[in-house]
Amino acid sequence: MASTPAIIVDGATNSVKGQPGSSDAGGAVVLAGGLGASTYAGGLVSLTGGAGTTTGAGGAASVVGGAGGDDAVGGTLTLTAGAAGGGNRAGGATTIAGGAGSGTGAGGAATLTGGASGTGATGAGGAATVTGGAASSTNNVGGVASVVGGAGNGTGNGAAAKLTGGVGGATSGVGGACTIKGGAGGSSAGAGGAVTLDGGGATAAATAGGAITITGGLSTTSAAGGAVTLVGGGVGTTGIGGLVSITGGVGGTSGARDGGAVSLIGGATGAASTGVGGVVTITGGASTAGGASGAGGAVAITGGAAGTTNAAGGAASLIGGAGSGTGNGGAVTSTGGLGGATSGVGGALVFTGGAGGSSAGAGGAVSLIGGAATAGATAGGAANLKGGASTGSGTGGLVTITGGAGSAATGVGGGVTGAGGLGNTTGAGGAVSWTGGAGGTDAVGGTASLIGGAAGGGNRAGGAAALTGGAGAGTSDGGASTVTGGAGGATSGIGGAASIVGGVGGTSAGAGGAALVTGGAATGAATAGGAVTIAGGLSTTSAAGGAITITGGGVGTTGVGGSVAVAGGVGGTSGARNGGAVSVIGGAGGAAGIGDGGIATFKGGASGTGATGAGGALAITGGAAASTDGAGGAGVIAGGAGAGTGAGGLVSLTGGASGAGATGNGGAATLKGGASLSTAGDGGAVSVTGGLGTTTGAGGAITVTSGAGGTSGLSGAVTIASGAGGTTSASGTLTIRTGAVTATAGAASGAMTIETSAGATGATSTNGGASGAMTLQTLAGGTTGTGTGGAGGLISILTGVGGLTTGVGTAGGAGGGLTVTTGNGGAGSTPTTGGVGGAIAVTAGNGGNGTTGGVGGAIALVAGNAGTGGNVNGANIDLTPGTLTGTALNGHVRIAPATATPANGVSSGTIASKVGLLFGSTAGFGIYIGSSTPSLTAAQGSLYLRSDGSSTSTRAYINTDGGTTWTAVTTAA
Repeated sequence: MASTPAIIVDGATNSVKGQPGSSDAGGAVVLAGGLGASTYAGGLVSLTGGAGTTTGAGGAASVVGGAGGDDAVGGTLTLTAGAAGGGNRAGGATTIAGGAGSGTGAGGAATLTGGASGTGATGAGGAATVTGGAASSTNNVGGVASVVGGAGNGTGNGAAAKLTGGVGGATSGVGGACTIKGGAGGSSAGAGGAVTLDGGGATAAATAGGAITITGGLSTTSAAGGAVTLVGGGVGTTGIGGLVSITGGVGGTSGARDGGAVSLIGGATGAASTGVGGVVTITGGASTAGGASGAGGAVAITGGAAGTTNAAGGAASLIGGAGSGTGNGGAVTSTGGLGGATSGVGGALVFTGGAGGSSAGAGGAVSLIGGAATAGATAGGAANLKGGASTGSGTGGLVTITGGAGSAATGVGGGVTGAGGLGNTTGAGGAVSWTGGAGGTDAVGGTASLIGGAAGGGNRAGGAAALTGGAGAGTSDGGASTVTGGAGGATSGIGGAASIVGGVGGTSAGAGGAALVTGGAATGAATAGGAVTIAGGLSTTSAAGGAITITGGGVGTTGVGGSVAVAGGVGGTSGARNGGAVSVIGGAGGAAGIGDGGIATFKGGASGTGATGAGGALAITGGAAASTDGAGGAGVIAGGAGAGTGAGGLVSLTGGASGAGATGNGGAATLKGGASLSTAGDGGAVSVTGGLGTTTGAGGAITVTSGAGGTSGLSGAVTIASGAGGTTSASGTLTIRTGAVTATAGAASGAMTIETSAGATGATSTNGGASGAMTLQTLAGGTTGTGTGGAGGLISILTGVGGLTTGVGTAGGAGGGLTVTTGNGGAGSTPTTGGVGGAIAVTAGNGGNGTTGGVGGAIALVAGNAGTGGNVNGANIDLTPGTLTGTALNGHVRIAPATATPANGVSSGTIASKVGLLFGSTAGFGIYIGSSTPSLTAAQGSLYLRSDGSSTSTRAYINTDGGTTWTAVTTAA
């Protein structure tokens, strides 16, 4: 036991110490506050150095464990706060605090230092441990252990807090490790304690937070610098390995404060060294070697997500180190994990841009760009995407490049851009190639596809797929864009087809994507736009050249077939720039052969097999004029010109034949001039002209023939009608004229015949059909609300004037005659009666009704006058009735056969009902008829024949005064 007395008070040194041992341990010194009574606190124990005065330093307070003997451990120093007596009371705190400074003096340091090892070879320095108190009660948290530097004052910096392992021995001792380790979790299910390294927070506006630096130890020789390793915690049987996260600090809440950056940078080589820069490796954890199917740990490099509306997500970059001098730039390699040796699939490599925000933020872009060359004509670095090679019969690895998906609302999907590197000075731009993988020895080559995105729904169009050659610079040409099917096999393989197909529309109502082939636009003055050529493949043998087919898209159950449009380019905006022409030309026959030229066919689509679908129309329409006074474009269909003795090519416009059903009509064929929409412009003329004959060849005939009727149907009508007049103008003139004579001999002009077809011959019990009627009829005059009604249209049939004689000619030519002859009645065979001859009726129009009635139309039969120069008679007017046969009566010449004989020569005392035959130019001079005595007004000398006269003085009368006075003419009994 310890020597007594246990405590020695040494007045010389003002110290209290334990009694030195006498063959035993030295006496212990215990300072304990007194026990508190009842609810009072225990007595305080204080060790306080004495206070200095004026400039004197304060007295030191030291608690030091005793030094060990020559070969013994030093005495332990324990500072333990009092334990709580019960209930839920906290244990007493232990405080080690340096003394407070005064004025400008620094605060006293508080140091916890393990004891120094002995001078021997292997003695370890004493450990210094700062440990929070352990919780003994159920579920309570262990005490926190904090190492905090002192707070600065005014502009003074806060004191640093350092945890530093001990310095290694001078010869080859390893420096002491510095470990910051969270406490172990409870034995049941408590999680291990976290380790947080947190830089100090700034308290003033715009001041940066305290940085955190983890740096491997500095090597002072040729050895490598100390490594820095961040390793997630290991796990038990079924636990997941601990996560390692490195996250930049969150930006401030006010204004555009960026989040803190995270950098992983390999160490730089020495200034004069040729060593390679330090490698940066990010590797996912390996799965357990003996496990059956555990996947290797993934590696994720993700740019920060944007927290506000429309802000872009943070970029994620993998950048190889920059080369110096002639050194190459550092490569960036991203490779999926190696598949298992037996049949494991290689790890996929996916580059995906960040997803856009939920509102309308665009998805993050993904770019693979080869490094740019910086000198002379050196090529830029290549950027390659290549699927993994298969072995055996396995398929080669697919390469997929997909833009980021847009948000569910209105976000646009991320684009995919493949661009060759930019050329430097005179260097060409880098090529972009899409090449399907080559097939094996006996396998098909891999497909290369450019497909626009399918529309997701609604009425959205499918995504476009564009192939565009590079733009030329200066006077150089733009880069060509070529879509070429693969070459066929050397023996008899067919060449691969080349298809340009727009994307499929959505399943709801989205239209299919258009497929557009457009020549490049010219940018210089008067330079032509790039041509678009679609040419069938060249045959090298006697086989036909490759056909070209342009077909509109097929349809679903009720859809309309896709149209095919071929349109010339739009003319320029400056000056008289014509629109581009459109030509469809059949191929020319071989140069040395007798083959015909290739047919050019325009045909409307056939109707469906349903009951009533019409065949597709064929329209050839000249372009509409969009300028103020420009004429519409002509529509020309012309047969090809013959060569040598060959005939010219036929041009045929034929309406389609009707179906075989009961009532289907044949298709109409219409030639119609364009309508004028301007204020005073004429409608477009329609010209049908036969071809010009040469030498002795006759001019080409023009035949307008209506369709023949069916078994009991009428033949088709032929209508030649001039255009209707405008609001205040007459209708258009209709002229049918024979061709002019150009011969020097006195040849007659062409005859004109307008005739109806003969009636059909009847069988024995059926009457013969009448020949077709012919009507020349003008329409009624127009009505008016205020003025005089329009006159009925005049019909004039004029024959030509006789030709003049010149020089020593014998006589002038006779005027053209006019013969109006109806057809004879058909002969009847026994016992059928012969048909009646065709009647001639020339009837003038009645006057219009009104308050004052209009005058009826006059009928004038005027014979031609005799020519001057001799006593030549004028031409007669012959009215010859038909002659009788047998004992029947001759025909008569009758005047007003449908008008009843008027009483007194006039009905109701008016002159409007006079019936008579007038002579000469004297008004009212003629022969009149009537019943009873005459009372009408007539010219003097006129005769009146009385229908009911029965005596020598009542049968006839003569007018004596030009008024209403008539004298009887005495007749024989």
